[in-house]
Amino acid sequence: LSNEYNEKKSEISKAQYESRKLEFLEKYLNKTQKDPFLFPIIKSSQIDNFKIKGKGQRFCQENIANYHRPRAKYIYEGEKIICTRIGGKLKAALIKDKIYFASDVYVLKLKESKYYSTITCCLNSILLDYFSQIKLRKRIDGSLSRLNTDDLEKLPIPKKINSQIENTFNSLLEGIEKGLYSFEDKKNELNDLVFDLYDLTPIEKQRVLDFYMEEKVLTPSILETYSNVFYKTIRQYLNGSASLEYFSNSNLPLDVAGVKIVFGNSKKQVHIEQVVKFINYQLLRRVGNTSLMTLRERIYDTDTIYILKDTNPRNWSKSQAYDDAQFEINKILKNE
Repeated sequence: LSNEYNEKKSEISKAQYESRKLEFLEKYLNKTQKDPFLFPIIKSSQIDNFKIKGKGQRFCQENIANYHRPRAKYIYEGEKIICTRIGGKLKAALIKDKIYFASDVYVLKLKESKYYSTITCCLNSILLDYFSQIKLRKRIDGSLSRLNTDDLEKLPIPKKINSQIENTFNSLLEGIEKGLYSFEDKKNELNDLVFDLYDLTPIEKQRVLDFYMEEKVLTPSILETYSNVFYKTIRQYLNGSASLEYFSNSNLPLDVAGVKIVFGNSKKQVHIEQVVKFINYQLLRRVGNTSLMTLRERIYDTDTIYILKDTNPRNWSKSQAYDDAQFEINKILKNE
């Protein structure tokens, strides 16, 4: 506004500002790529995994001196990775041609061009998105979830990138860019490659996968899997056998589920269903008819453990079963 009209937004009316904005856009942008509007100009919302979405795309002239906060020319030129700054998920695309972009787009220029494919693939993996969600992203539950400028520098970069890895990622990226297959077709393969590149252990991989589990409702199958993983993790530390029992009922007033672990051959008849219902109604008496946001409780008997949690499926994932079993293993080892 100041460069084009020598005016300040605070000194003009809202109607005047909108009029100036429309006039500016008509003068400097075009929906069709034709002379002199030859260069795409994009915003963060147009960046998808490995590509730029065409919907809403505009084209501008080469001279953008009057634009708001234009960056150094070399940023727009040559090979570069552009990635999202605002939004719920990290997405990146490798761009080789000259392209302009708004201030809500981050740019990575690498010293060694041979790493562009590998880094682009890593940025589109769930591993680096997981890291950004857990460690870096601000306002994660808001409509303007975002990364700060220095956050990209904090993303872990793999140290063991060899020619074989480079060729694998080059082939994968090239196939997606040429339309031989979609990102959705190859995302599981990509994620596995990135897991291996970062030398993740099986439980570390599972922890990341569980963060993105698609199930929104707790099912008996999830509880059964949780129980099996819990038992497989802890069984080498047990003197005898153990039996497991689980229960969840969406018709109860509060969302509580439970797993019962019995060590040995106990004949006690306090079933997990009874415990869940008792806890449910006790909580209801305390908090009234409100939503139960979180619950994580353990009840210990002589030879029995009752694990009670809210029914968020993530709380009953494979990695959570491993963590819960490790908690009990540490207690066993401490008492030896």
